[in-house]
Amino acid sequence: IHKQTLKTLQPHFTDFKSHRSCFCCFMCMPEKVMACGHTLYNTCIRIYSQRSILEQNTYAFSNCLLCGVQGNMIFRLVPPSAGIRVLSLDGGGIQAVVPLVFLSAIKSRLSSFKSLVTNYFNFVGGTLAG
Repeated sequence: IHKQTLKTLQPHFTDFKSHRSCFCCFMCMPEKVMACGHTLYNTCIRIYSQRSILEQNTYAFSNCLLCGVQGNMIFRLVPPSAGIRVLSLDGGGIQAVVPLVFLSAIKSRLSSFKSLVTNYFNFVGGTLAG
């Protein structure tokens, strides 16, 4: 019912955009931006989009839920059970070689699964090597 209500309001949402409130639920701050500039909260994405059968925590919209603009928009969300994932690279000079070689090995292993190292971390940083 809510999705049908949003569809009837699409002409009114065309010019209204906010990065402070999700116009789908009006309860939470949005976390993702659609191609048209509208923003949505992750839970709204999970509820109102098409879930991928190939990838976990991946959701797609064929058009914007708020304004109806066409465009294939794909969102890869962090699993609900995951916390903040941080990669910290520390060390300089010769000490920096070990974590970078290790990271390179992980990258090559993940490439056989067509996955990127960046998919597994929210933040990456460090000293000298990072």
